[in-house]
Amino acid sequence: RERPGHRAVYTHGNRWPHLFLSSVLALCVFFFIDMKIAHLSAQVWDELREKPSLGNTLHIQILAQQFAWNIQYAGPDGKFQTRDDIQTMNQLHIPVHRPIELEMQSKDVIHSFCLPNFRTKQDIVPGMTTRLWFEATETGQFEIACAELCGLGHYRMRGILTIQEKQDFDAWLKKKGSEKNVKKEEDE
Repeated sequence: RERPGHRAVYTHGNRWPHLFLSSVLALCVFFFIDMKIAHLSAQVWDELREKPSLGNTLHIQILAQQFAWNIQYAGPDGKFQTRDDIQTMNQLHIPVHRPIELEMQSKDVIHSFCLPNFRTKQDIVPGMTTRLWFEATETGQFEIACAELCGLGHYRMRGILTIQEKQDFDAWLKKKGSEKNVKKEEDE
């Protein structure tokens, strides 16, 4: 816009309206994009971690400690922390085609319950109850690993997940319950 005899005028504009409009625009863009991403990711997270609503879910409690998995099944009364509970160490038995809910706690340090073959892992933090659910679709034996460095004996913290047909699982559970009753009678 050069014109002969006309001196150029340099203006820096009014800074405050520019800052205000730029800030409002940035907030709107980030807010709406963030909300959309948060909404979509929350839906995916809910699908992955949603607790099964089926009535036949098997509940199992796990207490992680250096360097073992203490596994507890509710006894015939269906309640935990009673005399008829069945306990195992590093041996998790479950039936195939049945939803499993694990209620996990740590006795000492942070552990991480990992089933590599199921591509699932859940951290267990002292003072918190953590839940994890899954459903096995085939029978077999798989490794349970601690995926968190939990001390010098961390390499020893391994367990075995045994997935059985329903009748085999029921027989195993009954056998473990009767072994416990025999041991209890011997102690008395």
